[in-house]
Amino acid sequence: MKFISTKELRTSLPAIRKQLARGQEFFLIFQSKPIARLVPVDGLKEASDSDIEEATIQDMGDDFLTKEEISYYLALK
Repeated sequence: MKFISTKELRTSLPAIRKQLARGQEFFLIFQSKPIARLVPVDGLKEASDSDIEEATIQDMGDDFLTKEEISYYLALK
């Protein structure tokens, strides 16, 4: 288990994603206090593909797509 700050998470996300893929777990620290535990996903069953797709598109932010555009792209098959 590794401890990382929120700043390190923001600046090192690609490397942290790779470590998560290899099974590494993290405690996320903010203002000297643990706020979350990051663990690799193993067989996520609670979320559907459409839930994941919607979150991915929304992750792009409003600077790139409007809510109408997000809805349009989610409606595509």
